[in-house]
Amino acid sequence: IENDDMITYGIPALHFLMLCLSEVRCSAAQKQERLLGVLEQVGLEQIALVDTRYLTRLQRIAILLITVAMSNLIDGVVLNPNRIPLDMVDELVLRNVFELLYKTGKTVLFVGNNLAFAECVANRIVALTDGELAYDGEFFGFMELYNDCSFSFISEDNDFVMWLKEQYPKANYVKRNDVVSVSVEISISEYLTEILNIVLRNGIDSRNITVKKKSLKDAVTNMVNRTEEYESEEA
Repeated sequence: IENDDMITYGIPALHFLMLCLSEVRCSAAQKQERLLGVLEQVGLEQIALVDTRYLTRLQRIAILLITVAMSNLIDGVVLNPNRIPLDMVDELVLRNVFELLYKTGKTVLFVGNNLAFAECVANRIVALTDGELAYDGEFFGFMELYNDCSFSFISEDNDFVMWLKEQYPKANYVKRNDVVSVSVEISISEYLTEILNIVLRNGIDSRNITVKKKSLKDAVTNMVNRTEEYESEEA
């Protein structure tokens, strides 16, 4: 799907879906009921009877993706996401549509640098640096490998804080006033979950714990920097 001009204008979105899914063997009433349920599931029930010419770009693309998900004749699709603007409502709709695609066993390949789109819907990522394959695997694996996640907590138990510092010397500890505020900057793939569990078991109120999550853009930047550092060392 290069853009949204593959859609037929002048008919309601529901009727367009019914035309595209003519190979589905059931009555028109059953098909309509099923499609209305799918539109409600993804958060687009309000556009069922809206003329396709009045839909937003993202709504038209969502309709095309629903067609892919529901069709027995299509195994997957290539999507160009670079011209798709996103807001919070769009993100929710996209997540729901891609969840539908995953459940129906369809593959969607999208190529480009729209990191916001990828972070919203991707479950697998292939990354290249200078034309060379840098990563091919699960999305969360990429985030763990190339992102530093951190959390901070507040504790008045100096003995516990000193013990934690001995166990995890990479952590950064900052003392403010008479209360110890501990800021931990450790890779998520190393000790973050382990330390967090220790802190919770020690009785620290979860309301005094703040977790900082970095973005896909941060992970890509870290990947590029690490690759450049490695190449410099090799040279």
